[in-house]
Amino acid sequence: MGSSYSSPAADPAAATPFSDTDDLSSPSPVTDTTPVTIVALTPGAGTYLVLFGGSWIMDTIGEGMNALIFGAGVEITQSSRLFLDAGGEGAAPKTFQCAARITVTAGQEISGRVAVLSGGGEICTIVNANLQVVRVS
Repeated sequence: MGSSYSSPAADPAAATPFSDTDDLSSPSPVTDTTPVTIVALTPGAGTYLVLFGGSWIMDTIGEGMNALIFGAGVEITQSSRLFLDAGGEGAAPKTFQCAARITVTAGQEISGRVAVLSGGGEICTIVNANLQVVRVS
């Protein structure tokens, strides 16, 4: 005798499931030490799991970039991730990924942003990027 699964009754009061994705349409050069928006979405009110990732190329070996997530214009500090170009890889793109759990109200933007680490004219090119938001409550 095998096990069986019975789905729970639908709760009409439960939040409507939501997920959405924003993709970078073309490479984006970043030279600013202040985070620059790369991709953004404006979901309805709720709590979301947010994933921001992609690939990048730094024009200067030994430099790097910071990828982070903002919710309602505020940096989600725990999402911040530092990525360094240690050299030896040439112009091969490197990957980045960061995540956060964010609660927003209706009309508030969730964005994936990037900043270079030093302001000496370095260029970090975001080759591709993806922002995914999935409602968790």
